[in-house]
Amino acid sequence: MNNLNKGLVSLFLIFLTFGLVAVSFSVLRSTVKEGADRPSFRGSQERTYAVPVAKFTSTNFLPKISSYGEVASWNSLELRSSVGGRIDFVSQNFRDGAVVNKGELLYVIDPVEFQNDLDFAKIGLEELQAERESAEASLILAESELKSAEKQLRLRQDNFNRQVELSENDIVTKSVVENAELNVAIAEQTLLSRESALSQASARKKISEIAHQKQLLVVKKAERQLKETEFYSPFNAIISKVSALKGRLITVGERLGTLIDPLALEVSFQVSNADFDKIIDENLSLVGLPVSVSLEFENRDVRINGKITRMASEVMEGAAGKKIFASLETSSNTILRPGDFVKVIIKEKELTSVFVVPASSVDPNNKVLVLNDEGRLEELEVKLVRRQGDELVLKNVPEGVEYVIRRTPQLGADLRIDPIRKEDLNKAIDSTGKIKKVEEEFIELDEEKRQFYIERIKKNKWMPDTAKERILKTLEKEKVPKKLIDRLEQRMKGS
Repeated sequence: MNNLNKGLVSLFLIFLTFGLVAVSFSVLRSTVKEGADRPSFRGSQERTYAVPVAKFTSTNFLPKISSYGEVASWNSLELRSSVGGRIDFVSQNFRDGAVVNKGELLYVIDPVEFQNDLDFAKIGLEELQAERESAEASLILAESELKSAEKQLRLRQDNFNRQVELSENDIVTKSVVENAELNVAIAEQTLLSRESALSQASARKKISEIAHQKQLLVVKKAERQLKETEFYSPFNAIISKVSALKGRLITVGERLGTLIDPLALEVSFQVSNADFDKIIDENLSLVGLPVSVSLEFENRDVRINGKITRMASEVMEGAAGKKIFASLETSSNTILRPGDFVKVIIKEKELTSVFVVPASSVDPNNKVLVLNDEGRLEELEVKLVRRQGDELVLKNVPEGVEYVIRRTPQLGADLRIDPIRKEDLNKAIDSTGKIKKVEEEFIELDEEKRQFYIERIKKNKWMPDTAKERILKTLEKEKVPKKLIDRLEQRMKGS
């Protein structure tokens, strides 16, 4: 009996299950049918995005390297006094920041003492000149006396020889011969005395000439010191670090200021190893690339051209890359000064037949989204030549093909888009560069058409009540926005 009861219960549960399945299927079919018969304003068309696009256009591109550096002067003159004394005159232009011309008198040290030294030196030179002339005269006299002594010796020697011959013939006595011999000895002694006098006169002349030369150097030194009491600018310059004041006592070697040549300015700046590789040739030598230096102000920039000349002899501790120097093409009235912090732009060689695109159009895998003939997106791999700020330089790109300017996460391959081209943007911008105001277009509906739309809206069960109320109020007006009617028509066609 229990088994029978259990069988009946199981049979009942089976029939109940089949019944519930049948009811569910019936409800589902009626729901589907109702949805098919119900007018719907939800469009079933594919979703699209409005995306800005541009065309790949081949062009020439001038790559640049940006850096910052400091201006310095390679031709500066430190003014240090060669003589000591009281400053007697200071030029009005001898002030910090003033510009002076070549040959302009800057300051004068009291020259009285140096003029006296020069006068004394010249007097001493005159004395030594007189002494030299006297020595020359004495030398000439000594030479004449020597010649006279030599002649007298020859005469007495001849007389002695003659007396000896006469003595051998017993014509003269021995005393006469002895007297002649004595005279020869006296003449020889006189000759030695005259030779000694000549030697002394020659030495005296030599000493006087040496003394004259020494005194001449003293005169030249005094003249130089007197000349150095006045200082004239050796070139057109800008004055810095002035410490000269009229009436001030200065010592030898004291610094009075610095002259800076405005035509000899250069800039030193740091570049990375990657950028350094772009400014050297295959022989690892620096290429004299042109540079542009800009001194930035609030409302404008001052730009000065230059050229790379050399790199630093060593790399500073803790620094990366290389330190480069570039000479600047400045004028005498340049606004640049040593110590200015400037922006440096290195102009590399021009790249030809390349494509320049925004950096936002290329993903990390060097791929861009291009628009095909069907209005869908495709991925295209490109060759990246280099980066330049917010722009990328590409090669191996099909010219004339449209690409997405800015990639966003929702964009991908095979997606249909509504392209926004440059000419579309130009139409939306007026002559002042502002976006034009779009005036909404209104149309008049006949009563039959109006009632048709109203009934459609009222029968729509999926539309929120607030939206339904707003659309119904709009449809009841005499003129209805054309944009609203177009949207309704489009959704009804897709239903």
